[in-house]
Amino acid sequence: MIYAKELTSLTSIENQTNSDVEEFNYDANGNVLLHEFDNGDTKNMLWDEANMLKAIKISNAESFQHYIYDANGERTLKGIGQYGLMDLNGLSQTVSTIGNYSQYVSGYMVMGPHYMVTNHYYSGTERIACKLVGSVDSSIDNSLELSGTEKAGLPDRQVEDLELVRTEFGFDTLIIEDTDPEEDDCEGNNDCPNVLYFFHPDHIGSSTFLTDEAGNPYQFLLYLPFGDMTDWWRYCANRVIKITR
Repeated sequence: MIYAKELTSLTSIENQTNSDVEEFNYDANGNVLLHEFDNGDTKNMLWDEANMLKAIKISNAESFQHYIYDANGERTLKGIGQYGLMDLNGLSQTVSTIGNYSQYVSGYMVMGPHYMVTNHYYSGTERIACKLVGSVDSSIDNSLELSGTEKAGLPDRQVEDLELVRTEFGFDTLIIEDTDPEEDDCEGNNDCPNVLYFFHPDHIGSSTFLTDEAGNPYQFLLYLPFGDMTDWWRYCANRVIKITR
């Protein structure tokens, strides 16, 4: 690992096995702006005036995410978007869509992109477990909907936020709309099992390991020293699914 002279900013990492190099660029406040991999893949990050992560673009997945915070700096909304090249009238343009906003109602309740609710449970201030409890009641106030023809119900400030995201990430167009869940997505089918999952934090409080209520492993996350997730394992049907970066 190579650090900048002030010893606070990691500038590059070299894999001693295959010599692949990852490089990092920062803004004046020390926020990571660019994470570039040896194969040319990149992660671009956009920050607000309070040094909160506003958006991230991940090139190898052709995806991006948009985050909105309340006055206390707590994340309240997370939108998931996709982008790609398209030929329009003989011109190549980068078109993007975003929607499916998750709503972080409180530390105890999160409503997912397909209106499924997850409850979180605490021991004092430490989160110890979570459980998917089902869909939001169908009588929910429509003003809470976050996508569609009404610009996702986002306030003007948040729409302006997305315009900045579009400009900074080089998108020619950005459309706000929900996408349908995958056919095998239990959240879309409203048939997810109501399993209680337990968090097992590491020495700095990051939840690196999850088990189900029977103690079986469900998910494992591995982080680099500065917080970037590098590996993700999920245990499914007696087999391990590994996703790297």
